[in-house]
Amino acid sequence: MSETYSIRFVGGDGQPLVWSRPDPPDPVGVEIRFGGTYRARLWLSEDTDDAGRLTVRRVDVIADDDGPAVGTAVVRDMRLGHLLDVAARAVAHTAGAAVQDGARAWAAPLSLTLDATEPDLAGVFDSLGLPALDWSSGSLPTAGEGTADTLRELGPSDAVTTAAVAAIFRYASANGQPPSGFVGAFLGIPQATAARWVAAAREAGALEPSARRRREWSGGRG
Repeated sequence: MSETYSIRFVGGDGQPLVWSRPDPPDPVGVEIRFGGTYRARLWLSEDTDDAGRLTVRRVDVIADDDGPAVGTAVVRDMRLGHLLDVAARAVAHTAGAAVQDGARAWAAPLSLTLDATEPDLAGVFDSLGLPALDWSSGSLPTAGEGTADTLRELGPSDAVTTAAVAAIFRYASANGQPPSGFVGAFLGIPQATAARWVAAAREAGALEPSARRRREWSGGRG
């Protein structure tokens, strides 16, 4: 399964970006269409955050003139982390194209197709013998009753616990949620406990090591 995004680069006036260098301006405006009638305009800085992602300086959510207004549900469900990943890939792709095409690369609309690889959290929990997810609270799930108690009894370094925590972490990342915070909210445990469990999952190799790193504009996200 794949998802295709309509993207354009914009200047401060919201018009197509006028820029002739391969490296983008800092910040660079990336406008991504989502939800049919909305556009997210992300202003990205070259500086990276703790996860090595480009930093978002500002986000504008714009409704089409003939579409419904932007409401809280739209903002809640827009998957900002995922859109940031799309924007970063678009920047890397266009920076490479701009070496040959110059200003035309930044001014032209871009259609970007990415594989949709959202983790199967329900399937992971089922395979681990954990309670089914609870979807009653909204568009994102929470742990079924007794899940946190089971993982506490097993301990943070147990293979089931580290696999569950890693699956929750990756699900959060794919859905634009702060991963460490989502682990705590999902399981209903204190954030300090969630941080320890995430650290244990990293130590066990269930999650990739956390590292602060500078990224090159032309390097992409792989």
